[in-house]
Amino acid sequence: MATPDPYWTDGRGNRLPKTPCPKCGANVGPMPLRVEQAHYRVQSYQSWCGHTQELIPFPRADGSVLFIDVIGEAT
Repeated sequence: MATPDPYWTDGRGNRLPKTPCPKCGANVGPMPLRVEQAHYRVQSYQSWCGHTQELIPFPRADGSVLFIDVIGEAT
């Protein structure tokens, strides 16, 4: 039996757009992060599919958070 594709909703019950995992393509949904938690450093998150994603959260003036993907490795 196939696992149903999860979905997330906004405060009004509308479905949010799908966010694919960069490793497997599964729908991982939005990152649960508030602006108060956004620091200008690399942070790792594990989604429900089990993969981790490294991002730099960057707070915006409107209160939202822009996620900048970390690509590659530092040497």
